[in-house]
Amino acid sequence: MEAREVQLNPLFAEIVQTLLTIVDGAEMYPRGHYKRMAALCVKLAEKIGLPPIEAAAVNLAALLHDIGMVYVPTDIIHKNGELTEDEMLVVRQHPGMSVKILANLSPLQSILPLIRHHHEAFDGSGYPDGLAGDRIPMGARIIHVVESFLVMAVPRPYRPPKSVTVVLNELEKNKGIFFDGRLVDEFVRLMGQKMDAPAQTTAAQSHGPAAPPPKPAEEGLKPEEIAKEIFEQVKRGKIELPVLPNIIQEIQTAIDNPNTTSDDLARIVEKDAIISIRLMSTANSPIYMGQYKVRSIREAIPRIGFKETRNIVSVIVSKNMFQAKSKEYVKWMEILWAHSLASAYGARLLADHLRYMDPEKYFLMGLVHDIGKVLIIKSISENPLWQNRLERSQVEKVMQIAHNSLGGVILRHWKFPKEFFEVATSHEGPKFFETTGRAILVVHLASQMASALGNGYLKETVDLAELDSAKRLKLDAATLTALSERIKTIMADSAKSF
Repeated sequence: MEAREVQLNPLFAEIVQTLLTIVDGAEMYPRGHYKRMAALCVKLAEKIGLPPIEAAAVNLAALLHDIGMVYVPTDIIHKNGELTEDEMLVVRQHPGMSVKILANLSPLQSILPLIRHHHEAFDGSGYPDGLAGDRIPMGARIIHVVESFLVMAVPRPYRPPKSVTVVLNELEKNKGIFFDGRLVDEFVRLMGQKMDAPAQTTAAQSHGPAAPPPKPAEEGLKPEEIAKEIFEQVKRGKIELPVLPNIIQEIQTAIDNPNTTSDDLARIVEKDAIISIRLMSTANSPIYMGQYKVRSIREAIPRIGFKETRNIVSVIVSKNMFQAKSKEYVKWMEILWAHSLASAYGARLLADHLRYMDPEKYFLMGLVHDIGKVLIIKSISENPLWQNRLERSQVEKVMQIAHNSLGGVILRHWKFPKEFFEVATSHEGPKFFETTGRAILVVHLASQMASALGNGYLKETVDLAELDSAKRLKLDAATLTALSERIKTIMADSAKSF
């Protein structure tokens, strides 16, 4: 590494170099792209007067910001044309994936916000958090400008490289929209001596458009390859996304209409005899039991409430999705179902304790936050090449890699609100940011509470009060213990209903 880069001990420097080799190995760009990018980022940082330590942080973030792209299927990376909406959805997960990969390396903690926010737009239209203006870290704004310049200036599978002049004009046109105008002005001056020159990296230098990397010789089943294959099969339609029954949308539409009555909602529920029976059973359970036993849907709905009716119907419908054909994976689905239900109750209790509006919304978020894992387990259990050849740790690794992005794809397919999508794609943590939405924090903490109660795959004991989500929500150990006991009681009471 050059002197201006972060001064790392030799071992950690080797780790950084290994990570950089992995990113370069994806061959999204000509080899050496990230070192050239980091060098330009440092020059721009120095030009605007950032202190050396901040310039060094920008350098390291520029080198590693795309590490999450290793989980994007190669046919998306090398697609000869524009990406579809669902393909873009997968690509947009890479900042969060990059942070997740690097989060446990303590020397890199200070650069994680730069990496997470390098695709934010100055006007707030970027991702993953929609930050705008000065709320975007300066280092992230620098990376965004330089990366955009280089992406346009290098050859892609679907177009030749653009000249420096053309690219700088594009940056100029998007000042204050995608980019910090001050940074664009300084970058244009920085590149002034190169105006009208061909782009630094040409097709000839890179031996033409980047080719997909060769597949390594098979050394057994690798979770990373299985995760990519599931993505690709979903994209090609060989793995079907779960279907959300119409009754859920009908109920939601009715709830959104201020003129809907209990009888209106009852008529929708009564279309499905099984759901009707289960809903009445739930209304008569210890959780909701009133002074008398309800004997019809028209009596059950006023007792439960409109939004809770929606949630209970969602629970009944969702449980049918937690099915596996292979006996070996039935237990996986049972554990995942218990975890999702406990997370839903936990999210509602947390939202209610924190006095957030619409705690029932948080219940539904908790219920679907791991929906990507359902698709993964179902896909593995139905694939004869995978179902009997994966160790537990390998299945867990596939879920760790892919469930956030797949969950986002499913919820987008179901046309759920953006906030649900954000929870599904960003709830894992373990570290969060000042800009992290409170729904993400609530669901993360609820998920951890559910696991700590034995509803999940968690093996080690977790100090809930020390979790970043708990600290950001300002919840102490005593409160979390009390809420956990309430989750435990509710889960016991709901066992017969669900």
